[in-house]
Formats: sequence, C-alpha cells, structure tokens
Amino acid sequence: MSDDELQQVIGKARRFKELRRARERVRQLERELRGEPAEAREVTWIPNSRCRQVVGGACSVAPM
Repeated sequence: MSDDELQQVIGKARRFKELRRARERVRQLERELRGEPAEAREVTWIPNSRCRQVVGGACSVAPM
C-alpha cells in the first residue's frame, strides 16, 4: 500500500468518525427538543477548539 493510499484510508476513517459523532449529536439535540431525558451514557461533546489540556489529560472548557 502506497503512502497516498494509506492517507486516503486514514482520511476516510477520520471523516466517518466525525460523521458518526455529528449524527449522535443531532440525535441528542432532537431528544432535548422533544423534552426527553438524556441517556446515562450521554456526554455533551465539546469541540477541541474550546478545550484546554489540564494535568491528567482531561479537557476543561476554556473561557470565551
């Protein structure tokens, strides 16, 4: 497999992951609009641009 082919595969995998995350976020927002309670495993997704790394590798929301 050449480097170009490998980069294409990696790019596609990344896009699929982003699409899955976006689809789940849409479902979460639809549930909120209908007034349904959040699922136990549901965690609000915070974009990396709004995060800052803290000790231990956790993400905390950066001030606006």
